[in-house]
Parts: sequence; structure tokens; C-alpha cells
Amino acid sequence: MRKVVPIIAISVVSLAAVRAALWYFLKTDSPMLMRGADATTQMLYYKMLLSDLIHQGQSLFWSWQYGIGGDVYGQFAYYYSTSLTFYLTTFLTGASTITTLATQHTYVLIIQMVIASLFTYALFTYRGNGFVAASFGAIMYSTSFVFIQYGLTLDFMVEAFVLLPVVLLGLEITVRRKIAFPFILTMALALLNFYFGYITTLFVMCYAIFLFFDTQTVTTWRNFVRYALHLSLYYVCSLALAAIAFIPAVYQYLQSDRHGQEAKYALFFSWDFYFQLPKTLFLSYQEADAMLLPLITGVLMICLLMTKQPKRYKYFLMVLIVMICIPYMYSVFNGFAAMQRRWFYGVYLGIALLSAETMTRVRTIQWQPYLIASMSLLVWLIIVLLVSDQTITAVNMKLLVIGIGSMIALGGYWLVQTKRWRIGFASSLLLLLFAHSTLQAHFYFTRVLGDASTYQTLSREFLQLPGYDNKITQEVAQLIQQRTQGIQRTIWADDAIPDNASFYYPYYSNSTYQSLIPLNIHQYYKEHSQTLQSGSVSRYANYDERLYQELWMANRFQVIKDRARHIPYHHQAMATLGEWTIYEAKETLPVGFAIPADQWLTTSEAEQLTSAAFDQAIWQAVIVHNNDQQLQQGSSNFDPSKLVTATKKVAMTDIELTNITMTDASHITVGEAGGQLRIPLPQNPTVGEYHLQMELMKAEEKSYIVKVLDKSFHYLGQSNPWHYLKKDYTFNLGHNYDKPYIDVHLIKGQYELQNIATHFNSYEPLPALLQARNAHALTNSTVQDTGVTGTMAVNEPSIAIFSIPYSKGWQALVNGEEVPLHEVNYSFIGIPLREGEHEIELIYRTPYFDQARLITLLAFFILITGTIYQIWYKRNLKNKENS
Repeated sequence: MRKVVPIIAISVVSLAAVRAALWYFLKTDSPMLMRGADATTQMLYYKMLLSDLIHQGQSLFWSWQYGIGGDVYGQFAYYYSTSLTFYLTTFLTGASTITTLATQHTYVLIIQMVIASLFTYALFTYRGNGFVAASFGAIMYSTSFVFIQYGLTLDFMVEAFVLLPVVLLGLEITVRRKIAFPFILTMALALLNFYFGYITTLFVMCYAIFLFFDTQTVTTWRNFVRYALHLSLYYVCSLALAAIAFIPAVYQYLQSDRHGQEAKYALFFSWDFYFQLPKTLFLSYQEADAMLLPLITGVLMICLLMTKQPKRYKYFLMVLIVMICIPYMYSVFNGFAAMQRRWFYGVYLGIALLSAETMTRVRTIQWQPYLIASMSLLVWLIIVLLVSDQTITAVNMKLLVIGIGSMIALGGYWLVQTKRWRIGFASSLLLLLFAHSTLQAHFYFTRVLGDASTYQTLSREFLQLPGYDNKITQEVAQLIQQRTQGIQRTIWADDAIPDNASFYYPYYSNSTYQSLIPLNIHQYYKEHSQTLQSGSVSRYANYDERLYQELWMANRFQVIKDRARHIPYHHQAMATLGEWTIYEAKETLPVGFAIPADQWLTTSEAEQLTSAAFDQAIWQAVIVHNNDQQLQQGSSNFDPSKLVTATKKVAMTDIELTNITMTDASHITVGEAGGQLRIPLPQNPTVGEYHLQMELMKAEEKSYIVKVLDKSFHYLGQSNPWHYLKKDYTFNLGHNYDKPYIDVHLIKGQYELQNIATHFNSYEPLPALLQARNAHALTNSTVQDTGVTGTMAVNEPSIAIFSIPYSKGWQALVNGEEVPLHEVNYSFIGIPLREGEHEIELIYRTPYFDQARLITLLAFFILITGTIYQIWYKRNLKNKENS
């Protein structure tokens, strides 16, 4: 009973603290929703797609609703596909709509925060801390700003925050009791998410060094090496156990276009950063990446450094401080990429642990150091506030008052001897901690979401927007689904529809926003296709209304909003629902078709083509990699000069400038109000589309926006970690643009501008090209959740091209026999065919999944066997000693 009561007490206290921290949402029964941010444009859709696949009994290896098709298990392991929390909530609750899913999120977060509190309490009590100290540290961590912030914005991260105290508890048990499996199992759980597994690993390494000095009586180098080797062996076992999730995810990460940005950082932050560090740590609720530690923890850390406490605690604290103060660490914890603060959860848990340890030893601290620590921190904070803000805001004043109250409560708990008074001061300390977390959470939510009184209405209205639970757009998607045969894609040509809407709506799309998009597909859209795309990494969307590319990618439908400038050529209106009109192509290509094997060009040759020539070339020839000799048999009969396109280079002297000064032949300066380039456009009597191409970059690669017609490109700038470096742009002016010029609008700044050209892409060859390609196309096709089958007949050696992303995970069977796949047209599947009729089957399986599963099974078997042997050996040894 004596052990049960504290557990019940900490459970009740934790639940009360968490509910208080999330009261902003609970009091109005509103979904926890960051409108318009990654939480709604990414996370909601990811969970919805995975949930649907699970409940429909489909494979997680591949989904046709993810962009133009993609791996789900490996690429979404960064998010949810290997998340224990996600699977548990999916199986226990499920969600049929995005609104339901969003509403459930608040309660899932409450459970996660309570579990984190319980495991943190277990960790601290296992280390010998009392109920008050352990409860304080546990509640401090579980209601911390990292839980509040990321629970709202990027909830997939919260699982790592929950697992960190679990892993450290497992490590404690392993080291102190010399039992391997607790650390191996808990570390394996953390490694299920490869990204946070990496971050957690770094913290575990730091904690393991601290634990060596905390547990070993003989701290020689020899003992340390032996200790490190044992833990390294256990860590390898954990990696093996988690291989089924870890290996496929790491492979997909290495195949993505996410890690190519060069990280740039100074050796130190500015002096102002260090001067304002106390404010950032304790009071800066307005800063999205602040830590918002309780003020009393600052006093405890100063006392720890000032008094005669064990050196290992002081060194551990100094390591945590160095992590916060050195810019390089922000890159190290993010995989040596751009600086991020997602790893602060480890620092927060470390400070919570040191706070609990110092509270446990509070009676060894004299009152003078405690008073000096309290007063010095308060004075420093007040000076910083008066210097930086010239005032103390009402919010900061409240946080200061709570901090002073906590100092008094801890002082009373420390000084008084009467049990009743000590309980009163301890309760006051915990209540003030409640007040701190509730206050900082409330003001954070108010700052990013608005006043709580209007939040419920705004959030529910947001979930009724197009792309979410909007009835009209759902009906549009259902109508398209009814008319879709095989893999026929849809272009939803409006920015109001999120890039990931097809994760929820039942249609095949051409867009996605996801961190681990494969390099070949990302580069195809950003570079090779020469289409206008987003200035951010990790996303692609449609083809800038380029008709040849749209039809080549098996697009049958387009959804256009009322009064849109662009009405697709070669399409006819199928239906109108509300403000949306569905256009259906009169004829398009299927997902697979054949081109004669002697019609090819290399990637080097394709890079010399203009945007218009590229659009026509992909219909008449296969683009093969320079080193793919198998597809370059004999000479190519493809002649680019026969493409029906026209190009005209534009000199700077031919451009009419408004509020722009030309400093030399390739540099311009745009005035304060912005400027305009009026570029002459040659006229062509045939039907087709005009492309405007230019190379543009602002001085020092700063952010800028370039606008043409109703289109714009926003270069985020070199300082933005999500920017995509892009200097050459192609704007499609459309088939119905008839003016003899085109205006380009720029914002203020200095630019380098060169290589301006216009390209005309005629639609005259299109009917003949459609007929030629459809004559040898995939027929009788059947779409499966992990592949596609069909028949293709060719009358000469040919190359079958599929507008399906090429990946190592694909296997191709032609007439029942496996054949090698080739990557063609930069990013798609190509299969050489002999003359005749062929049954083709494409099957996908996440790369390295089977090998990783085998490793996991073997590791699990070895762990079980080793644990049984260890238990048997210890019992046998004990029996021998007793006898």
C-alpha cells in the first residue's frame, strides 16, 4: 500500500497538471489545431492516409494517393508509420474524418503527457529522490514548453519526448542491476523513429557518461572503456531489434532530397543572445523556440554550481549549458543539417533531473547561497527586461511573481521542521508549478491561435475549408473517383487545395508536401521538367498548366475554380459543383505506353533542350541515363530539330523598364515601390503555349518574389533552412495569352538578370502523338495497392515507360519472368520489350524491409535466449553459493 499510494497520487497530480496546461482547448471542447501550418497541411493528412490504409487492410508499402505514388512505410517512418502511439490510437479509436482526427488529438496528447510524467517520476524515484522532488521534476518535464509547442505544431515528435525518460530508466536498471534487456528494449523503442532515435542516442551517450561516474566506485579509463563497450554492444542489439523500422527509413532518407542543404553557422551566437539567455530560458513566452523553464529551476541550478554538490552533477549541468550556448550543437543534433531546436526535450529532462536531485539535497545547502542565487537571478532578469524591452510586461510580471512564490515555497519546505508545514509548502510549490505551466501555455496558445473565445469557431471553420471536410470538394473528389479507370490522375488547379489533399480525398494527384520525397522525383519537378514549382524543399505540385506534361503523366481530370484565368486546352467541362468545374481530357495517355527502342536521347542531350522542346521530346523519345548502355543500343533515330517549337532570346535593350535601373548588361536595381519588366512576346498563328524563361537572383541570395500574370515564385533566401536554391525560372503564359508583351514584377532590391528567352510550344503535333502512343499503351490494366498489371503489344523492339516513380523497391514481371528495370526520363520506370504482346506486372515492396525484418526476428530470438540464460545462470550461481 505504501508503494501504491504515491503512484496513485502522482497519476492524479499529473493528470490535473496536464489538463490545466491544455485548458485552452478543453474548456471549449475544441480540436487542438494549428491552422494553416504543418500540423494541418501535413500531419493531419499523413495520419488520415495511414489510418485509412490500416482500416482498409491495404499494404503500407505503397500508396497511389501519395503524390504521383510513393513508398509509405519507409518514407513516413519519419512521422507515423513506425509510431507505437499512432498504431495504438488508430486501432483503439480510429477516425473517419479529419475533424474527428483533429478532435482526438487533444486527448491523445493528454495521455502522452501523463505517461511521460509517470515514467519521469519512476526514473527520479529509482534514483532515490523523494515524492516531492520526483513529482516536481516529473510535472516540470511533462508540462514543459516542448510538449506544449510540439504537441500543437508537430505532434509526431511527442512520442520521442515520452520515450526519453523510459530509455534513461532502462539504462539506469541495466547499469545498476547489470541486466541487459531493459536498456536494449527501451532503446529499441526509441530507435523506431530514426530521426529522434538519433537525437535520443546523443542524449543517452551524455547520460551514460554521467551515470558511469554516478555508479562506479573505481572510475579508471580501463573501467570506462569496459563500461562503454558493454553499452555499445547493448546499443547494437537495440539497433538490430529496431531494424525493421530503422533500416528502411534510413534508406529512404539517404534517397531523399532533404539533406543536401549546406549548414552554415557561426562559432558563437551574438553577445545579445547570451545577455538575454535568462529571459529566453525563463520568461520569453513570446518566442516560439524558448524553453520557458520554471524560475525556481534557475535558482536550483545556481545553487548546484555554488555549493558543495557532487562534481558529476555540476559537469552534467555544464554540458547542458554548453549545448544551449554553442550554435554548432544545434546542427549536430539535427544530423549536421540546418540549425534546429527540436532536441531541447533532452536538455529539459536533464534540467528536470538535476532540479529533483538538488531538491533532494536541499537541506545540505545553507540559506545564504540560496538567497544569493534567488536574488541574483531576479536582478539579472529585471535588468535584461528593462534593457531589452524597456518595461516589464504584465505576462512577465506574472511569471516573476510565480517564480518568487516558488522560491518562498521551496525555502519554507527546506527550513521548517513541522511535517504539516512541510506538506503545505510542498503543495504550494507544486501548485505554483501548475500555475507556471498553465500560464505559459495559455499565453503561447493565445499568441499563435488567437483569443480562446473565438478559437472554437475559427478552428471548426478551418476544418470546413476545401481540402478538409468541405462537402462540395468531397463531392467533387467522389465524382472523379467514380469516373476514374485505372491510374488516371487529377490536377486540382487551385492554391486553396493543400498539396496533400489526395491523402484524404479519393483521387490520384500530382502533388505532395513531405520531408522524404525521393531525390529523383523531387529533382524531376524542381529541375528537369522545367516547370514552376514551390521555392521550398520537400514539395512538388502539378505542371504549371503545361499540357504535354499533364497528359504524359496520365492526367484525365482538372478541377478549376470559377473565373480562373486558365481553362485547360483539349478538355471539356464534365460537371460543376459549387464554385468548382471538373474538366475531362478528350484523350490522354494511360500510366504505361511504349516508345520504339531506337528513339532515345541521353540525359546530357535532354538538358540542352528548351522547356517547349522537352515537353514534346518526352512523347517521342526515351530519356536514358548517360551510363545506361543497355538502352543505348545502336544509334538513335530521334531528331530534336523536328520538334514544332520556336525560341527567341530577348536582349536587355529590348525590355521596357518601370522603376528599374539597369546598372550593367546583367544587373538591375529595383526601386522602393517595386518594378516591372515588360518583355516583348513574338506572335505565332498556331495554337500553343508560350513559356518565359529567365535566370534571376537577388544580391546575396536574399528573399524575393517574382510575379508573372497570376503566378509567382517566392525565393525564401539563403538564410531560410527550407529554401530551395533556384536561379532559372520558366513561367507558362498559357494557350490563350494574346498580348504582344508580358510583364514581370519584382520587389525592391538588386538583382542579377540574364538569359531571358521566350519559347513557343505548338499543340499541332498533339493529336498524332496521342494516337501513336495510345496504339501501344497498357491495356486491361488492374491497379493493386502495391502494383499494377496489364497488357502491352508492340510491333518492334520498344521501351515501355510508366509514369510511376522509379525505385529500388519495384519488381517487374514480363510474361511471368522477372526483368530488370531502368530509370528513364530522369525519374520513371522503363522496361525493354521485344516485339509481340506482353503481360506486364509491377510489384512494389519497401526496399530492405525483408532483410530488416529478418534482422529484427534474429535479434529478438537472441535477446530472449540470452535473457533466459542470464536468469538461469544467476539462479544456478546463487544455488551454488547457498549450498
